[in-house]
Amino acid sequence: MFNLPNEKKYGRIVQTIANRFETYGYEKLKVDAFERYELYANVKTEMNVKETIKVTDYDGELLVVRPDVTLPIAYKYAKQLELAISPSYERYYYVEEVFRQSFEASESIEKMQMGVECFNPSSPLIDAETIALASHALDDLNVTQHQFEIGFATFLKDLLAPFALQEKQVEKIESYVRAKNMAELATYIQTLQLDEETANIIANIPTYYGNFETIAQRLEPYASNEAVKATLDYVKDVNEYLQLFGVEQHVVFDFGLINRMDYYSHLIFQAYVDGVGKPVLMGGRYDRLGERFGASFPAIGFAFDLERLMEAVSAVKEDSTAIEITIITEEAYLKEAVQLANELRNRNFEAVIGKNAILETIHTVTLGEEITLRFNGTTERFEQIDDCIAYFIDKQGAM
Repeated sequence: MFNLPNEKKYGRIVQTIANRFETYGYEKLKVDAFERYELYANVKTEMNVKETIKVTDYDGELLVVRPDVTLPIAYKYAKQLELAISPSYERYYYVEEVFRQSFEASESIEKMQMGVECFNPSSPLIDAETIALASHALDDLNVTQHQFEIGFATFLKDLLAPFALQEKQVEKIESYVRAKNMAELATYIQTLQLDEETANIIANIPTYYGNFETIAQRLEPYASNEAVKATLDYVKDVNEYLQLFGVEQHVVFDFGLINRMDYYSHLIFQAYVDGVGKPVLMGGRYDRLGERFGASFPAIGFAFDLERLMEAVSAVKEDSTAIEITIITEEAYLKEAVQLANELRNRNFEAVIGKNAILETIHTVTLGEEITLRFNGTTERFEQIDDCIAYFIDKQGAM
């Protein structure tokens, strides 16, 4: 999936995100590679069931190779509740491959995702905390230039409900709004023979984008619609909590945001970073998904697309405190080289023993009758290994 030279960076990204997830109380969960075909065929998602990779088991039952992670986690959580088994945790994270048939030569069948699923009670606080978690994970990766677009899954349908449009017409409007294609939307509106007020409302949906206060002011004329008012009240609370978490500078609201996953019921969001044209993260609240599996529970989650995230992290510092050291030695001093490498690794340095100068990095230690250390273009000499280790520890603390 990833080229070999990127594996080290990939591992660092995963570990950094995992550390952040765990600070928020998430426990790692493993998901089965194969699931029953019906699990995905009966739920509308962003991928068509034709994109799934299918196999049959020894009983002839049709299975799919995992194309999504949220559905199987939600299904298993529902089954635990059905059996009156109290789940061990309410917060889970995962690192899993998903497999989907691609009809584009440039697209890989397998993609790596890393995400969370939270089954805590539904509230604006939990929604804001979930977005803050994702933002803090990006900060940990030094991807400080990122932006979350936040919308509401039912907003467009709620706004259009009083106008008695046909379902196919609403779906067509959704497709243009999703694509931010205002020209085609305007053309289509003309074919509906709507009154001027209704046509203007629909035409302006893609423009409800920006800070919450401005959007709320523009939507105030429609607050008589109870569903729209309830959405604005809820999102207002989310916005206030986002400010409390200190991530408001990374957030814009987009009430024209539409996700293809039909199981999202409330807040939805996606994240963009500099240098990557598509979202590196997508997520939302899906409080009604459990009902399809015979249970009722609140839930919110998101997933990073690690391949896209790799593109962003490659343009920034991977680890501001990491020091990579090459230890150059002759056979006579190999014992001392191993001792030095062990000491450095125990202190979270990266140390490689080599006999070839080609392996040299900007930080090298040459072992001989004396210890010669080259660090960022400067040269130091020591008589004892402990003095050399102390020097590196001092430099690491200063970085």
